[in-house]
Amino acid sequence: MSADPQNKSQNGASDSAAAETRSSSNNNSLAGTKSSTGNPATGTQSSTRNSATGTQSGTYSGLKDSPIMTWPLIRRLESAAFMAMFLAVPLFAFRVVDYTARQLALNNAAHELVKDIRRVKEMSSSYDMPITVESARSKGGQSCYVIRSDRKTIEEVILPRGVTVVGGVTFGSDGKPNHPASFDVSMEHRSLLVNVDMSGVASMP
Repeated sequence: MSADPQNKSQNGASDSAAAETRSSSNNNSLAGTKSSTGNPATGTQSSTRNSATGTQSGTYSGLKDSPIMTWPLIRRLESAAFMAMFLAVPLFAFRVVDYTARQLALNNAAHELVKDIRRVKEMSSSYDMPITVESARSKGGQSCYVIRSDRKTIEEVILPRGVTVVGGVTFGSDGKPNHPASFDVSMEHRSLLVNVDMSGVASMP
């Protein structure tokens, strides 16, 4: 009867050892499973990064080695842009100078007409005869205006090329015009107006 408790004690110890063995085996199995589960994910991410890096590197190398954008071509494009700018500056300057010259020619022609009208006003009263200032065409077909009396042409003023004038006025022997008059001095799309009032004063607005 005394041997039974001893056997029970030994059996209990054996059961405990077996339980611990099972527990450690289960833990090791779980750890192995987690480890094996985690490694493929890490490997997949690493391979994905490597693939992306390889793709970017390949793209950069493709652009770098592309036959379209090469350094000689870039240098040619820069030279062409510089040449276009170099040619555009003189062209722009020429247009500015040409516009200024035309504007000066128009202004000078209008001012000279005003001076001549004032001179004719004085001549008509000094010589006691009517004198006319009117637009005309020269023999060469260029625009001009003439200063004439009833008997002869006193003066012919040829305008600069491209400038035209339209209008006329006659001053009586008293130095006053028969009626108010105006002259239109123009050049292409620009024009100036010269007015003569009843007292014979010529002016530009």
